[in-house]
This record gives sequence, C-alpha cells and structure tokens, in this order.
Amino acid sequence: WAKARPEGIRRALPPAFEPVGDMIQFFVMHTPDAGALGSYDEGGVVIPCRHGGLIGAHVAYEYVTSDDSLCVGREIWGYPKKLAEVGFSEEKGRICGTVSRRGQVLIDIGFEAGGAEVADKPAMQPRLQVKRIPRADGKGFDMDQIVRNDLKGAEFAETRYGACTVALGRNEDDPLDELGPIEVLGGEFAIANFT
Repeated sequence: WAKARPEGIRRALPPAFEPVGDMIQFFVMHTPDAGALGSYDEGGVVIPCRHGGLIGAHVAYEYVTSDDSLCVGREIWGYPKKLAEVGFSEEKGRICGTVSRRGQVLIDIGFEAGGAEVADKPAMQPRLQVKRIPRADGKGFDMDQIVRNDLKGAEFAETRYGACTVALGRNEDDPLDELGPIEVLGGEFAIANFT
C-alpha cells in the first residue's frame, strides 16, 4: 500500500473513472493453480475509483507470465494485461517480487513481516474495468463497456503484515514511475484462494 501523486493517479485511470483518494495498491502474485489457465505469475497496480455512484477499484497496470491468463483477463474481463517477466525471491525473511517488461524493471517490491495492518484502506472491490475492442477500420469501437468484476469466495490461509519497499520503473508503454514519488505505507503477504 502506498500514497501516490494525484496527477499520476488521474493519468493512469480511464476518463470514465474518478479517483477516490491517493492510496493505491501494488501487487506481485504467484498463482500455482488457476484451473484451466494452469500456473502463472502476475503483478500490477490497483487504484480505488468511482464510476457514477459505484465505488470500487481499477487495475490500471497488470502484467502476467502466460498468454492464457492474458487472453482471458483482457477478452472477458477487460483487464489491461500484458506479457512480462515476474520473479520472486526470499532471503532471511525478506520476500521480494519484481515485474519486468522490455528489459526494464517496472515494479520491485520487498516485504518483511512484523508490523500492523495498514489503517483506513480504501474499498478495493468490485473491480471496475474498461472492456474496449477497436473497430478494424480504426473508426470507433466494436465494444466499449464498463465491466464490474466481484471477486468471490476468498479464503485466507495466511496473512502477514509488515514493512515494504516499492521501486517503480518505466518504459515507453508502461509509465509506472508517473505515480511517484510514492509514500509506502506498509505491506501484506497473503496465501489465499478466490474466484
């Protein structure tokens, strides 16, 4: 969890959404069993937002390691998934996750357990995404809709809170550093199941 620059948050959100505060979430995740999608890793940025009277959160940047996850996420739910490299390491109680794309580290997270849960976290559900498919002739869209995705059945086997570091990078198509400078508030490590 971190506080980010309001200007960077506004640029990262589609015009249909309004920011709700300046607290956002960075994540790196290992998914060992996603049913028909198999195993994959991912990371990204989630921004609380409002669409009309509905408050939820928008996944503004999302990176995955498999084309199966990319296609399902983009084509069904409207998540802005891109293929990337996602790595994990653990040494002396410090868990690290990185997301790299086109030779550039975009997200570098370090976590050490031993702290309290971040207070006053914003609503992060439902997810609000823009599902947009351009027309082949380049004149408008075949599909342009807001998709609401409610994650269901969350079961947490383990949750730890602690100190966290987050470093952001960029490439031409992934300007994550525009969210900074950020103020990191804390981190969470969770083992969970959800649909």
